[in-house]
Amino acid sequence: MPLSADAPSTWHVDLLAGHGESHHRYGSSAFLDVVGAPRTLAKGFAVSPMFTAGAVESLRDGDRTVWLAAAGGRVQLWRGFFAGFELAGVSSTSHAFSSSYQFVTSLGWHWTHGLVQLRHISNAGLEGRNYGYTTLLAGVTFR
Repeated sequence: MPLSADAPSTWHVDLLAGHGESHHRYGSSAFLDVVGAPRTLAKGFAVSPMFTAGAVESLRDGDRTVWLAAAGGRVQLWRGFFAGFELAGVSSTSHAFSSSYQFVTSLGWHWTHGLVQLRHISNAGLEGRNYGYTTLLAGVTFR
């Protein structure tokens, strides 16, 4: 499948906000994604560099807001659908984030000026008991 005609040719910024869950505890989150111009990966697929900064509000009494910075890539799949993978560092640990490093995976759909995305943040159980955090996000794209 060829890339869609609306595939971005330059860097763009996504502002996202949503509500998520970690082990039966709920909280809000907000992210700023900076996504680069896509490069052809294989026929019909392209990959873009991606950088993220964001925050997940306190999910439990005594937890602090966790700040996150991440870098990785976004693969353009088909007709605006995409998948992302990033490595992240967090400002503090909590029951949701048991280590200072995390993996960020996402699946979403974008159109001209907006997007929806399901994002999961976790250390994959590599260090300590880690529940992770899953959030449904909606946002706007600035090109």
